[in-house]
Amino acid sequence: IPAWTDEAVLPSPRQGPLERGLMRVPDAFTRPPNSVAPPVTLPPIGVGTMSWGDPLRGWGQRFNSTDLSEAFDVLLEGGVNMFDTSEVYGYQGRRLHETSEQLLSSLIETRQPPLISTKFMPVPWTHLLAGGGLRFGRQAVVQAARNSIVRLGVGQLDLYSLHAPIPYLGGRRALFEGLAEAYDLGLCRGVGVCNYNAAQVREAYLECRRLGVPLVANQFRYSLFNVERELDGTLETCLELGVAPIAHTPLAGGLASTRYAHALSRSGGQRGRIGRFDSRLLHMLSPIYEAMSHVGGELGAAESNGHSEAQVALAYTMAKGCIPVPGVNNGAQARDVVAALGWELELNEVAALTEQALMLHTRSRDVPWLRRL
Repeated sequence: IPAWTDEAVLPSPRQGPLERGLMRVPDAFTRPPNSVAPPVTLPPIGVGTMSWGDPLRGWGQRFNSTDLSEAFDVLLEGGVNMFDTSEVYGYQGRRLHETSEQLLSSLIETRQPPLISTKFMPVPWTHLLAGGGLRFGRQAVVQAARNSIVRLGVGQLDLYSLHAPIPYLGGRRALFEGLAEAYDLGLCRGVGVCNYNAAQVREAYLECRRLGVPLVANQFRYSLFNVERELDGTLETCLELGVAPIAHTPLAGGLASTRYAHALSRSGGQRGRIGRFDSRLLHMLSPIYEAMSHVGGELGAAESNGHSEAQVALAYTMAKGCIPVPGVNNGAQARDVVAALGWELELNEVAALTEQALMLHTRSRDVPWLRRL
């Protein structure tokens, strides 16, 4: 018997559209339970762990386990308790037990377990990165969930998602039947998808509905610097269906930070490199930095009564109805995320930032670099 039917109250945000078409993030998205697991509730903000265990993203060089431990404590004490990971994040550290999932496990051994979201990668040879056997059929989805539970050291996943809409050995139906079986077995409290566009998330919603399993979330790239998924209808479709939109890369790979805003302001238009970026490219972002600084109070004013650029960017993402999961590797970044809670942008501030975001999107048609933000 399906866990919910047409007659049931379909999953939906607690708050709907505001005037001018602007969206406010729901206090939480809730779903009806299966017979095994209690309903999952997603908070307004979480954190991403894609760089954990990945030396190409700074693991062991720019941050380490001590930094993660400090960040973890800051986040939990500040009320941020959702951690987004994947079976393939930090796969380079598998032999050292330093994958993203394993590092997260080491942090929760002596602490209250947070809400954990992880993902299944449908690529057939994922076993070469994450272990297990060749990927095909629905049982591979179920077994991968069990493997993630072991690596994470928990009894159950809170959210288990498909990592990407890519071809799978056994077909799309096998993927969703695998998710449904994991849900029915109590291996996860909810299921989701990642990087699905409007049409794909609607298909996923119907497939889950056929199987009697509620689709909890769709995670996709979204930020003040990249509003493609809002313009193509994906965000609106998620909100319409009651599928929680989770925004990965909400800080545009670190560009929405005081570091770059300050450095660009000091450069005075001179050529050169600012961090890993060419200053000429960053100067294209000057208008959006100015708008963020105006909204935040003054450039990098988090230490006073204002809000940092990162906090403004996260608040913008939440104002549009998304749950941002910014990457966090240290205590300072964790404090920025915590500070993004407890305040909201005014409608005129969202409108001003949206104007700059749309202008940046228009420019991106001619500048490939901007499309990758």
